[in-house]
Amino acid sequence: MTDLNLDQFYDRDSYFGEQLDAVNKNFLTNGKKLRAYFLNSIGLSLDIHEDSTYVMARCTEMIHNATLCHDDVIDNATMRRETPSINQQIDNKKSVLVGDFLLARAIQELCELKSLDLLREISKTLELLSQGEFIQDDYSKDSHSWSYEKFAEVALHKTGSLFAWTFKAPYLFVNTEDALVAKISKLGEDFGELFQMRDDLLDFAKETDKTKMIDIENQNINFVLCMLDNEQRQEVLKSKTITQEQIALALEFYNRKTEEFEKNLEDFPSKGQWTLEIATILATHFKGLEDNF
Repeated sequence: MTDLNLDQFYDRDSYFGEQLDAVNKNFLTNGKKLRAYFLNSIGLSLDIHEDSTYVMARCTEMIHNATLCHDDVIDNATMRRETPSINQQIDNKKSVLVGDFLLARAIQELCELKSLDLLREISKTLELLSQGEFIQDDYSKDSHSWSYEKFAEVALHKTGSLFAWTFKAPYLFVNTEDALVAKISKLGEDFGELFQMRDDLLDFAKETDKTKMIDIENQNINFVLCMLDNEQRQEVLKSKTITQEQIALALEFYNRKTEEFEKNLEDFPSKGQWTLEIATILATHFKGLEDNF
C-alpha cells in the first residue's frame, strides 16, 4: 500500500506548523493502518483508480487519528503506539485542536473526489463517532448496569461506524446498489465490534502498546468487565485486579463471535481478494490471543 503521509497534514510555514514540528508524530504513522488496508483492497477489487482509493484511505486514517487525539485526552492516556500520546507531548487543549484540524483536513481532501454520497456518509459516520463518546461516558458512570448489549452499542458507534465506512466507501464511490452497500456496511460494523473486543481484551494483556488497565483506572465500560456479573465486576473495579478465569470468560465469547464473523465473510455475496485478506488478518491478529494473558 502507498505511503499515506499521515504526518503531513498541515502547512509547515503556518503557526500551526511551528507548533506541530516539535511533536513526535509517530503516533500518527506507526499504526497498523488496517482501515486503509481494507479500503485499498476493496478499491482494487472494484477497479477504482489508485489515486481515488488513496484519497479515501488517507481521509479514513486521518479521521481515525483524530478520534485517538480526542480519546487520549478523555482517557488521560500516556502512550499511543509505543509513543508518548499527543496530550502528553503538548497539552489537552491543543490535542483536541489537533484532532479537530485532522477532521477538517480529512473532509477537505475527500471533497476532491466530488462524491456527494461519500460526503453524506462520512458526515453520518462522524455523527455516530461523536454520539459514541457521549454514550460511553453516560454508561461508564453506572458500572452496575454494564452488559454485553451496552458494550455492543458503544462499540457500534465508536468503532463499528468507521469500519462500516471503510468497507462501504469504495462501493459508494462506484454507485453500487443500496442493498449491497447495506450488507457490506453491516459486515464492517461486525468487524468493528470484534476489533473493539480485541482492543478491550488487550487492556489486560502481558504486552501491549497502549496504557495498560486504563479502562479500569478510568472506570470505562469494557467488554471484559461486561462479561462478569455485577458482584465480580465491582470487585475488579475496586481492587484493580482481574483473574485469568475472568479474562478466559471474555476470550471464549470473543472466539465464538470471531467464528460467526468468519462464517458471514464466507457467505458474503460479493467476495474477492479483499475477503481473503480480511480472513488472513483474522487468522494472524485476531486468533490465539490466549497466549498473551
